[in-house]
Amino acid sequence: MKILITGNMGYIGPCVVSHLRGIYPDAKLIGLDIGYFANCLTNEKMFPECKVDIQYFTDIRRLSDDILNKVDAVVHLAAISNDPMGNKL
Repeated sequence: MKILITGNMGYIGPCVVSHLRGIYPDAKLIGLDIGYFANCLTNEKMFPECKVDIQYFTDIRRLSDDILNKVDAVVHLAAISNDPMGNKL
């Protein structure tokens, strides 16, 4: 099984990735996040991208078709939360 998690580095994403890893240990987990706040991470053991098999750093609005190739499920968490920037299109 191949699962794409958008927003995997956000508030909820790391918990969802850990949960999916526990339920589907053999699944290929793919993270996709723009990484706006990646510079705020300080503990390499806690980096959310360490628990996925593949990590893409890109804007969800410019998603390549190749990323979705043979994906069985998408957990869509991508957003810019708690920031006025999230109100802009």
